[in-house]
Amino acid sequence: MIPDLRVLALEARAWMKDQSAETQSEAYLSIVEERSISRRDGRREAVETSVDLGAGVRVERGGRIGFASGGGADLRTLQGLWRRAVEQLTYAEAESGRRLP
Repeated sequence: MIPDLRVLALEARAWMKDQSAETQSEAYLSIVEERSISRRDGRREAVETSVDLGAGVRVERGGRIGFASGGGADLRTLQGLWRRAVEQLTYAEAESGRRLP
């Protein structure tokens, strides 16, 4: 089943905002759907459909940026990506004035 990305984005935004008031967050959601039709002797033989979901999270705190991405697009995936991005902040070099757009 293909998730409603707008609903997922709103849920993720609310969750991320609740985690830290001083951490800015962005979520990227991707969905790619492909269909192919195969024919044999001029007749349709098969129809195949594939769906790929992906997500990314970028965070900023104190002029430091962290990013994580992965396959899938659900709230649990985005929560894990947020946590991984936040873990990177301690290793990133701070730059004054650096903010997310």
